[in-house]
Amino acid sequence: VPIAMNRFKKSKQYLLMILATYIVSIVLITGYEWATDFLPKSLQYGETQNQMLLEELFDNNWMLPLLFIDIVILTSFIEELIFRHLIIHELGKKITYGFATVLSVTLFACIHVMGATSPFEIGSYIIIGASLAFVYLKSGMNLAVSITLHSLNNFISFITIVILK
Repeated sequence: VPIAMNRFKKSKQYLLMILATYIVSIVLITGYEWATDFLPKSLQYGETQNQMLLEELFDNNWMLPLLFIDIVILTSFIEELIFRHLIIHELGKKITYGFATVLSVTLFACIHVMGATSPFEIGSYIIIGASLAFVYLKSGMNLAVSITLHSLNNFISFITIVILK
């Protein structure tokens, strides 16, 4: 716990990088989704299957506090622990950090598109995974930095879904 608290305190110095990376990832995702409009109709998609399944959870307002804890806090922490710490940091010691990073981004994206109707649904998640890996590596493998970015991304998605429902 003291080590984790120290990491989160140190993550303050990376706030500008976190915000800039978030903005760049949103711009890239928007551009990617625009480009998919030029694909043949059979390969296009409106929303990813992952997003549609997530939005179904918001049908019951009484679940919002639990969903907030799950989506914004727990999911961010667990996914970062698995995809950044275990795969990039720990597995990277055995293979290479570059290969482990590619593996991390790929697995992260694949987990989020299970059940996809179009193979191009994976693009947005590759961008998000690469953004999370980028801040993790640029911060000296400070897991708190990638957790913060992941939580920010999920928080904004959470608020957007609540407002649009």
